[in-house]
Amino acid sequence: MQWNSICVATVPNGFQQMDEEWIQSGIFSDNSIQSVDCLSYLRGPKSAFNVNRFPPSFLPEKNQVATNGAKGFQLFDERLCKCNVVITKSNKMNQEIEQIRARIEPLRQQIIQHKVYASIQDIDDLKIFMQYHIYAVWDFMSLLKSLQNNLTCVSVPWFPKGDADTRFLINEIVVGEESDVDLHGVRKSHFELYLDAMKQCGADTSQIETFTATLQKTGDFQLAFDASNTPSEARSFVDFTFQVIGSQKDYLQSAIFTFGREDLIPGMFIAMVNDIHSHFPDSVAAFKYYLERHIEVDGDHHSHLALQMTANLCGQNESYWAEVEAATIESLQKRMLLWDGALAQITRRKAAAIHA
Repeated sequence: MQWNSICVATVPNGFQQMDEEWIQSGIFSDNSIQSVDCLSYLRGPKSAFNVNRFPPSFLPEKNQVATNGAKGFQLFDERLCKCNVVITKSNKMNQEIEQIRARIEPLRQQIIQHKVYASIQDIDDLKIFMQYHIYAVWDFMSLLKSLQNNLTCVSVPWFPKGDADTRFLINEIVVGEESDVDLHGVRKSHFELYLDAMKQCGADTSQIETFTATLQKTGDFQLAFDASNTPSEARSFVDFTFQVIGSQKDYLQSAIFTFGREDLIPGMFIAMVNDIHSHFPDSVAAFKYYLERHIEVDGDHHSHLALQMTANLCGQNESYWAEVEAATIESLQKRMLLWDGALAQITRRKAAAIHA
């Protein structure tokens, strides 16, 4: 007896077997495929089968025959006797990812439904929120560059380093985050886009600029925090990120990048920004653009790439997955504290305005 497999893509006009001829033809595109079902079956007296479904985002590149079993792609035909093992491994990683998602969902919902969003009712409230959020935007870039340093070769002489698929994933994310375009088509990082948005609406950028300037000059985080009078909640948030960076565990860095920084912006916040923009377009246009770019670039496409990167780095190592879950939960707790700090400051401002 042997395992036999077939891979079938669901397309608008029906179903298509993903055999070698069809993949190499280049006829298909990511947009035309709705899902991929991989069925493996055992012929003989004891019949058995295994089915695994993949989203179209995990499809191979056009004209590429994928042979990386960790992603669940092989040419599923009669010649591949061991393909059930391939599918089982891929399914195991998908299960780990879904398990983490399920366990962090309550925390994610607390963040998405945080009272800080509803508290932002005018530009002055938004300014305070941005003065806290900018620290998360900045250390996100540091987390990203740490991943690039660990997963790709950034020194000379150059040598191939690690898995080529992982190198591709992290480098593509870096390009989008470090050299996007602003409202005028000028290349800027998302951190610089956010600074521009703060300046346009009149938010105080002196704290974050003093922090980064002092840190760049001295390399001393505590000195930079003190010199800039960084809020305690922002200090805690940044400290945790750099604790993970300092661990030199690329799978943990990838995890908090993937699960702790995925799109946490609720629809009500976007609606609020759109409302403020309708009344003060000259003050909020840059921030509105930043949010739109964040959702377009960071949200869907990059989240798929990051999930794949994390799965590749953790592989079948159960202790890695356990560490990933714990670190992800802590990263979300730090985000909650950051939002708590912003809400407290906004509340204090409103109270002071009432009694002025």
